[in-house]
Amino acid sequence: MFELDLPRPHTLPDSAIPGCVVAVDAGATKTRARALRLDDGTLSDGQSGSGNSDSVGPERAVKHIADAVVSAAGTCHVAGILLACAATDPTETKAGVAAAFDGSDYVEVVNDVIGAWGSAFGGEDGLALISGTGSHAVGVIGGKAVRVGGWGHLFGDEGSAWQLGRSAISVSLSSKDGRGPATSIPDAISKHFDGLAIDEVVAKLYRSENVKADTAALAQVLDAEARRGDAVANAILEDAARGLVAHIAALARLLPVPEAASVGLVGSTWRSDALTAAFRAGLVAEGGVVATLQAAPVQREPVDGVLALLLQSVGRSSMRSALGW
Repeated sequence: MFELDLPRPHTLPDSAIPGCVVAVDAGATKTRARALRLDDGTLSDGQSGSGNSDSVGPERAVKHIADAVVSAAGTCHVAGILLACAATDPTETKAGVAAAFDGSDYVEVVNDVIGAWGSAFGGEDGLALISGTGSHAVGVIGGKAVRVGGWGHLFGDEGSAWQLGRSAISVSLSSKDGRGPATSIPDAISKHFDGLAIDEVVAKLYRSENVKADTAALAQVLDAEARRGDAVANAILEDAARGLVAHIAALARLLPVPEAASVGLVGSTWRSDALTAAFRAGLVAEGGVVATLQAAPVQREPVDGVLALLLQSVGRSSMRSALGW
């Protein structure tokens, strides 16, 4: 069992006002920051490149995170930061962010799936399942947080946009080689890359500075072909759904998950109606308490979940009303 830390509680001094606190959602594709002024509740946003050290290395990840924080905060003093980070080991990232904002009274890093849970439940019990560039799940019951998955694109990310994009490339190559069934996917990928042949696409991806994000972008291409009736594309989506169901089934074995508990679905991949439908059907097929779970896409952005948890952690829960809680 792999447990996760929740944000540590901390009381900001009165001198923190009129500063701001900044929530950061650092993903493999982009980093989003949202600042909230402690004097009047004003919100402002910033964005930068990937904050995932697994994808771009610790140095670039820290730079992108710092850029997003500065963009969101502007000239406002940054009194506290909560960073939700999509990386297998954020130790170097945390140290780099703490050094970049050494005047801040609070700098804390949690796994990005904790931010996803925050956006779904605002600190209350529930299960969250990320399927974006990567995949990850967490269950938080009675103050105990248990993770499943989230091991990155080399060893995990089942059911993620990365897996879907990689599978789309793989079946395209198999089809062109004559090793696999005919499919419309290679032509769709070629069109996505402005007419490049599939072998040229592969060469381009191998040269990419962020191959994970660029490959994950092909999940949308795959989903479009599935909607057009391509059997190979639909089979890939069904396989991805099985991988995501396995995450939730594991959490149900590890935690005392009650019947009819909520599962918050977070991430861009859930825009696929086919994937979402296959996932819900998979929950029912799993049986037991898993079959009773209520899965629904989360409408709040993960960065809002991070900010809600940040305000709760620094004793400013009353200011969460600015986020619509």
